[in-house]
Amino acid sequence: MADRRRGPIDDPIDPGARRAALEERAPRPSGRAIGLDSGGRSDRDGYRPEAASGPTEPIDRRTSPMPRPRRLAAVAILLPLCCVATRPAPGQEGMPGSMARSLTFAATFDRGLVADLAGGDPALYSSPSSKREDPVAGIAGPGVELLAEGGRSGGALRFSRENSRAHYFRVPGNLPFEAPGGDGWSGSISYFLSLDPETDLPPMSFADPIQVTDSAWNDAAIWNDFTRENPRIFRLGMLPDLEVWNPEMKDFETMPAAEKPVVAVEEPPFASGKWTHVVITFDRVNSGRPDGEARLFLDGQPAGTVSNRDLRYSWDPENAVIFLGLGYAGLMDDLMIFDRALSREEVGRLTDLARDGKPLLAR
Repeated sequence: MADRRRGPIDDPIDPGARRAALEERAPRPSGRAIGLDSGGRSDRDGYRPEAASGPTEPIDRRTSPMPRPRRLAAVAILLPLCCVATRPAPGQEGMPGSMARSLTFAATFDRGLVADLAGGDPALYSSPSSKREDPVAGIAGPGVELLAEGGRSGGALRFSRENSRAHYFRVPGNLPFEAPGGDGWSGSISYFLSLDPETDLPPMSFADPIQVTDSAWNDAAIWNDFTRENPRIFRLGMLPDLEVWNPEMKDFETMPAAEKPVVAVEEPPFASGKWTHVVITFDRVNSGRPDGEARLFLDGQPAGTVSNRDLRYSWDPENAVIFLGLGYAGLMDDLMIFDRALSREEVGRLTDLARDGKPLLAR
């Protein structure tokens, strides 16, 4: 398992150097956090019906599935890098080398839908629903468009209300995972959104710009969502196995807020015509102890923490996916995944690097 505690090194690195390294080692948000794990969440943190305009299974908050059958332990998913950007590096562009060497996945959408850098399958898939039946590579159906320009730095994905399909990248090799029973694992997910939540999102519908799961929104899932009513609240859900965080199968609507591993932010800093940086960091997942932690950052600033949790994720890695744009309408850009929890300083530096539109990957 990679050392996730090493400090920052400020040398820039290009994706080619990232591949060599892998082979060698085989502004403050305007909102305020109201939903920290210790309590004090919004009373709007309850009823979560399925999205009206998109795939529904992962974000159907009305019912709670029964606990999944116990799975056999799987070996850690640590695959060699299979897809690397090949653009020449012009010098000092890109993130610091310490962060770049921790990248396991990067999709800038500047050169297409295929990830610029991937430790696993680099393709974006589309399926008629969240069940992922009959998947095809790329975009299918209306409501999702690859923009050649207009992104944070180059291209971007644009989702609209017409989208009714599920789009996703696969987890194996792209997002670090180690099965329960080991020392645990860590990681970070970074991406950018541009939208006005109150006018762009479908009315009376939850929207998950990102959701990582092999099963359902409430069973071993990591997600960000916007609540269904205006004014929209932006949330981080770090929900381990359902039987761990909700052993009594309580209704999500009536469950006390302090029992939910969720962070909620009122008045989040999203707006049309600006890019908001979203980062999720998670640490000590599958450690077997109640010491797991997840943090939400908005525009480089801490927005809330889920802490002191047994974060057991019994994924079947081959079925785990990274959903994009479930019920979402707006722009998305620069999805990146790291094999360790980035520090607050590193998150801030990534936000600063992105402010003037510079590419985060060396070209």
